[in-house]
Amino acid sequence: MKAETIAELDQTFETLYPLVKYQLDAILERLPLAIEYYQIRTDYFQIRRKVENTCKHEFQVAKERLVLLDGSRYWVPNLNKIMHCPKCHKTKFPKSTH
Repeated sequence: MKAETIAELDQTFETLYPLVKYQLDAILERLPLAIEYYQIRTDYFQIRRKVENTCKHEFQVAKERLVLLDGSRYWVPNLNKIMHCPKCHKTKFPKSTH
């Protein structure tokens, strides 16, 4: 499309739907940062997966676990016997009996 056609459509849309246009502009402004953040997280999880796959796990039963309840943090006993490798931070959860 030609630039003047796009500008004309943009102006018409803003006239008809000013709040929607404002929100779309805000989304488009944040989009490059969101894409960069997504790429960083994707790279991080790929690296973490490689580390977990090559680790010789030394799983231990975590003594306590952090629970968030009503915006507060509490350390509670680990009754479910959740296993954790301190070397690569892989966590194993017990199979559900339900």
